[in-house]
Amino acid sequence: MIRIVTGERGEGKSTLMEKLSSSDPMAFGFISRHRGNGYYLYDVKSGKEELLMSEDLESSFMIGRYHYRQELFDYANQYLSSLECGHIFIDEVGRLEVSGGGFSPALHRIIKENKMDLTISVRSAFLTLVEDCFSIKDAEIIHVSRDTFGVSPL
Repeated sequence: MIRIVTGERGEGKSTLMEKLSSSDPMAFGFISRHRGNGYYLYDVKSGKEELLMSEDLESSFMIGRYHYRQELFDYANQYLSSLECGHIFIDEVGRLEVSGGGFSPALHRIIKENKMDLTISVRSAFLTLVEDCFSIKDAEIIHVSRDTFGVSPL
């Protein structure tokens, strides 16, 4: 099963992803946490987090105005691709993944093998692009909005 949490920036996608993953004993994956001028990659299984991207990082890899640490994406893809069972959570799938970067390698493998549940978050503007890029059909869509401060299926 594939579930997509979608909504606009700052409307609760990551919060919902963290809530869903924390109540699932078979949860693996990564949630994005925004603090200051950076984004941290939070491992839902270990509880560890590391700075993934920031305006202040010295890196040749960029997403918009943020420099990012490719080695963290490499680690995350290797880790996620090694899993054989469980429920995978990947927060903030978007432009980078559609262009083949970020979590793209792990997403392609997980979706192709279709042996684990997958929950991803995607901004509304990128939903169709992500579904097309990863050949996602019949996903359960959960829309998060500031008005409802919760979830409502589309």
